[in-house]
Amino acid sequence: MTIHPSDSTPNQVSVIYTIDLHRDKQVPKPRRVKLSSILFGVFLILVLVKQLHVLEVSWWWICLPIYLIPAGYGLLIIVIFLIWLGQELQHRLRIR
Repeated sequence: MTIHPSDSTPNQVSVIYTIDLHRDKQVPKPRRVKLSSILFGVFLILVLVKQLHVLEVSWWWICLPIYLIPAGYGLLIIVIFLIWLGQELQHRLRIR
């Protein structure tokens, strides 16, 4: 909706007011910390501690948080596939 002042004279500056009646109220969303971000942070801390010679362990253990990120996604895909397969088998057994 746009409002134009009707009593403006040629020497006055015309002011246009715009009111947005359809604007949704923006509620700030809380920031979510993802598990992959936490694991990457743990990896960086472990690398720092290893480089400072505070922790004497294998690089396999240092890199474990990085390996857990794709392993977690892979496990999620496997679980979703098994759930789908179980529902599909139940559906096919009901048809017979």
